[in-house]
Amino acid sequence: MSPAAEAPSWESVSYEATLDQSQLTDPATDAKCSVLIFGSPKSWKSTWTYQWPAPIVLNIAAEGGNAALGTYPQIAEHLLKQWKDKSQPPPVFNRAAPRHFDIYFSGASQDPENISNFPPRHCLMDAIRMIEESWRTWGVATVILDSIGFLQRLWMTDLVAYRYSKLSGLRPPPGLKMPGGSDPNKRWAERMQEQAGVLFERSDYGLFNNYIQTVQEAINALPVNRITIGHEHTVMKEKLNAQGKATGELEVDKVVLGISGQSRTYIPAGVDLIIQAEPKEVPITKGPALGRREVRPIFWTVPNDKSIGSVGHRFAFAFEEGKLVDPELGDIPTFRAVYNRIYSHIALPQAAEPK
Repeated sequence: MSPAAEAPSWESVSYEATLDQSQLTDPATDAKCSVLIFGSPKSWKSTWTYQWPAPIVLNIAAEGGNAALGTYPQIAEHLLKQWKDKSQPPPVFNRAAPRHFDIYFSGASQDPENISNFPPRHCLMDAIRMIEESWRTWGVATVILDSIGFLQRLWMTDLVAYRYSKLSGLRPPPGLKMPGGSDPNKRWAERMQEQAGVLFERSDYGLFNNYIQTVQEAINALPVNRITIGHEHTVMKEKLNAQGKATGELEVDKVVLGISGQSRTYIPAGVDLIIQAEPKEVPITKGPALGRREVRPIFWTVPNDKSIGSVGHRFAFAFEEGKLVDPELGDIPTFRAVYNRIYSHIALPQAAEPK
């Protein structure tokens, strides 16, 4: 008997944004999954995470909007139209654009003046607290952090701004003339160095590791699935000839998780499932574009060792092919490709507590 046949609970899930609480089943108390998915831009990372049951997105919007939020409903409908085998669960468990918080402030600084400039829904730590308080009422089953690279840059910006604000009072007023013709701005810079050194040093990445650990622990405390999205960073090296001498040309050395410091190892080590999205060019076999080629992502469950180091993950054994394979759609990334393999470890929406 297939895993799908053994797991009828998918039949009780509503795919609408507003969930019918009478249709929901209570999962096992330990049924939740943590996922890290990373890869190059436009490789369906966000779109795939939106297919998970009852998602809510912590959208790090400091880098701009997320186009996938707007296009997802059409993609979900396209995938659902290809659901022919009703003995299988649907390819997606959510068909609407997910609810989301647009995050413009990391919450790393405890400066009251900085925090007051942002409504709580735009501060990451406050948004997580709101989810902690209301996840059951809202019917949330999956929390998505999009993305870890954007969050690191936002955190760095917040930290530098906070440190600068503590020193800004030392800057002389514009147009101030000092006796003897000395430069007041130069003196301000010297005093800033005396009091704070540089505003950001490489050792500060250790602070980010502590910060992201706090974020992940807060989400992990909830009985929901947690998905972290990351990007890739390509590391180049000088190409060598057959004699081992440098040619002056560059070649790709490795593709790594696009985040600096210890967190590049810490984050993969703290999840159940790691997926690397890799674009692949394939021929179009039917329709008006027959004979042309298109780029589709392959979702590998066995990432390249160089990308994240020697880090294993809990559910690697569940995917014999080393990648996500949908029973009807093949390599097209779907939530069903994961659900069929590890369904007993995935949280579904829980019924709201009676008032």
